[in-house]
Amino acid sequence: MFCLRCNASNQDDAIFCQSCGEKLNISYPVHTPQNNSDKGLLYALIVMGWEMISIILWFVLQKVIVPAFKLHFDSLRSIYSIAEVFTTFVTVILLIIFAVIVNNNMARTFFVIFAVIRVVVFIAYKIPVVSVN
Repeated sequence: MFCLRCNASNQDDAIFCQSCGEKLNISYPVHTPQNNSDKGLLYALIVMGWEMISIILWFVLQKVIVPAFKLHFDSLRSIYSIAEVFTTFVTVILLIIFAVIVNNNMARTFFVIFAVIRVVVFIAYKIPVVSVN
């Protein structure tokens, strides 16, 4: 332990500096980083990573695989539908699980809001488009 007054080296359990006699056991507030119990940011990054992987896979499917094999949309409609339901289901489940296990209220709110938005958007895309004449 070093003395704050004269910067002399002292034993760790010393109460007074052996050089100048200054009291050594003064406690100063120490900034400690937040413990790892709150992993809200990590969970948010996992959900965003899952979403990005889903988007990349959709892009590759639609822009690379379908044109390369000259497949028609009608023959892939069921695959698109299943993939859409699967990705939405996994995303909403992840958001709900993280909302339950996270300790931070702001992160919990984030997960709940985005789970609701994801479900609403999924349902909205299922509603048929009505043409206005």
